[in-house]
Amino acid sequence: MPLLYKYRPFTTQEDKKRLFDIIETEKFWFPMANEVNDPFELRCAIDFESDREATEAAFVEVERRVNPSTTEAQARARVKEVLAGTSSATLREQQWEMAFKIWRALSQRTAMCCFAGTPESTLMWSHYAAGHTGVAIEVEPIGFDKYVHAVTYSSELSPLPLKELVGIEPGSALFNSLFLRKAPCWEYEHEYRTMRFALRSRAFTFGKGSIKRVIVGCAMSPESKLQLLTWMKASAPNIQIAAALPSQDGTYSLQVVDLAELDADAIPTNAIPNPPKFRQRWLWWSIFAGIAAIAVAVWRR
Repeated sequence: MPLLYKYRPFTTQEDKKRLFDIIETEKFWFPMANEVNDPFELRCAIDFESDREATEAAFVEVERRVNPSTTEAQARARVKEVLAGTSSATLREQQWEMAFKIWRALSQRTAMCCFAGTPESTLMWSHYAAGHTGVAIEVEPIGFDKYVHAVTYSSELSPLPLKELVGIEPGSALFNSLFLRKAPCWEYEHEYRTMRFALRSRAFTFGKGSIKRVIVGCAMSPESKLQLLTWMKASAPNIQIAAALPSQDGTYSLQVVDLAELDADAIPTNAIPNPPKFRQRWLWWSIFAGIAAIAVAVWRR
């Protein structure tokens, strides 16, 4: 099981309270699947049956899965009654409506918590950690291994035959298409989804020791950094602290460095914002940012 990463802001008092609560309790919030921010989520293409007999057989199978107590003869009679006199165009519309109802029902009883598969994504730090001023929580999902699924990326919706639309168990074609397939524009997230069936959004507690490290963003203010490090030393001394810093290999990338490697084992209790080497790296980064700001100002003239 790979390590997972939850990016969080650390700006407002509410942000800080939530982060401290996550670290102390190892509880993560699982919103309902229908609350996702991608309109193409929970969608798949339906491979409509052109052969009427095959379509009828698919409807019979769906009817029996939805109503297990129904016999095949009863299901076939019910389907024939519904389809009697139905045009091909109407039949296709009914197939789509059935699929949409299934998707909507599934999203309303599935809760999921999304994680990234890397702590070094510049875009993730920008989008989910308040422009590198927040943190990334490193997580080993103890007790939740079987609920973690890797997301795949494709520019095409996955076509499914009608009879597959009720096989929602993990690993099924429908489960993978609805919950684990996204457009390539999201690939930078390297996303993993921890999914539980639930009737409402709620928090789930991971196993003790699931949180391994808290990684500090390279643009976190000295005051916020001091507050976080001081709190960590007092309330979560067993959790390691690291920093996501601009790479020194001449590329536009980040590298995660453990605090111990920065000679910063001792958390300052006075107003000193950064230990020496920590301060030195961020000082250089601030200088570069200042030079860039001056260049932009000159260019605008």
